[in-house]
Amino acid sequence: MKGTASPKFLSEFQYEVIKGTTSPKFLSEFQYEVIKGTASPKFLSEFLYEVIKGTTSLNFVSEFQHEVIEVRMFHGERDSGQLPVVLS
Repeated sequence: MKGTASPKFLSEFQYEVIKGTTSPKFLSEFQYEVIKGTASPKFLSEFLYEVIKGTTSLNFVSEFQHEVIEVRMFHGERDSGQLPVVLS
């Protein structure tokens, strides 16, 4: 399960998660896992629990699972260690 989520997908994801009250700490940890392309099945399970607990829509969760689990992602630009944080 390797890959790096596109900036567009991360932006949409961040909006959904922030709207759903997932904690900034969890969001940062998630960004690191996805951007570095190392999200494990265990991490994804914990993530899904956080998102559902935070009332993010099931439709979005399905879209996320497809993006990450099916790895419709690209390698490259996002390996700099810079997190695209949009918390305000």
